[in-house]
Amino acid sequence: MKNIWILSEHYYPEETATGHILGHIAKGLTDEYQMHVICAQPTYHQRGEKAPAHEVHQGVEIFRCLSTNFDRNVIWKRLINLVTISLSIFFTSLFRISRGDTVLVVTNPPLLPFLTRFAAWMKGAKVVLLVHDVYPEVLMASGLSQEGSMLVSIIRWANQKLYRSMHHIVVLGRDMQAVALEKLGPDANPDDISIIPNWADLDDIKPTERTTNPLLKELGLLDKFVIQYAGNMGYVHDIETIVAAAALLHDAPNVHFLFIGSGAKQIWLEQEIANLGLKNITRIGQRPRSEQSTFLNACDTAIMALLPGMLGVSVPSRSYNVLAAGKPILGVLNNASEIALMINEEHIGWTVEPQNPQALVETIRRISNDPQALRSIGERSRSVAENKYTADHALEKFRAVFARHTR
Repeated sequence: MKNIWILSEHYYPEETATGHILGHIAKGLTDEYQMHVICAQPTYHQRGEKAPAHEVHQGVEIFRCLSTNFDRNVIWKRLINLVTISLSIFFTSLFRISRGDTVLVVTNPPLLPFLTRFAAWMKGAKVVLLVHDVYPEVLMASGLSQEGSMLVSIIRWANQKLYRSMHHIVVLGRDMQAVALEKLGPDANPDDISIIPNWADLDDIKPTERTTNPLLKELGLLDKFVIQYAGNMGYVHDIETIVAAAALLHDAPNVHFLFIGSGAKQIWLEQEIANLGLKNITRIGQRPRSEQSTFLNACDTAIMALLPGMLGVSVPSRSYNVLAAGKPILGVLNNASEIALMINEEHIGWTVEPQNPQALVETIRRISNDPQALRSIGERSRSVAENKYTADHALEKFRAVFARHTR
């Protein structure tokens, strides 16, 4: 059996989307390959938990590296974490990877794919790049850097070289494929890029009756039209438009916004709720993945929001689990983005452009008064997840990729 190595900051027991997704991929391929993972100690949801430096979990051999674990919401501390994590995984990979092996590396931390490509070149291994975020585009979208700056120019040049050096590239959506092809240049072969969307956890998340939802009961929201934002509140998420819409809807007492999660914009969100006196917003902290079926069902519609510059840069993975819960999606997204395309093609929700709170308000007023449409769209959402976005579909595509690159 051939060896496949997964290199990532996040892996079991980390509950981030990346850790969860990679865990499914690794476990799903153990019948055909010797699966190994090199990762960090838990640094996000399970931060502070000490996991074994070496163990076998679900048939996958895991090597965990030491690194700094500073507060990730402070930029300079986060940068130190990213550097130490990347270097630690790199040096471990030099001792573990052998000639003829295949490596799957994710784009976060952004330094890791470069070091991985170098290690693979030294060891005679092949590398498949799994793109979760695109650089430098994500830095510009988040306001951390500007187009035309020397930093952006250097990162763009480096990433073009990186993409062209890879044996294969996996992206999450059609908009991301277009960006990857641009980086590969005019001679790019589309066959060198595979679109493999993330999937819905259909066994763990199922539609449930809204009237019996324990979270809605706990928060006193059973009699409200609830719009839920769940997940990371990072620099690239258009939280501002949602809050502006909530302020404009002060005259609609039946409409309520529920934020679940944390991130770089969490403090801003809390301050804005207090400053504007917004009684129609409730924010609670991150809930464990084991409670997803409960909290994703605690709404009438879910909302996904990304800033305008995020086209082709990222695909919100939670969208697919929203479908599993049988909920419509209200997308504050560029209409050419993968999730917006899915919403409009499958008729499972509505889309408005980012940074347009008035359009968002008009959409919310319309859909909040049409319960029959909400039920019908919710049923269609679950059906789409069952037929198009399953783990088995994704694993078949990963098997095809590795079949080409493990000979």
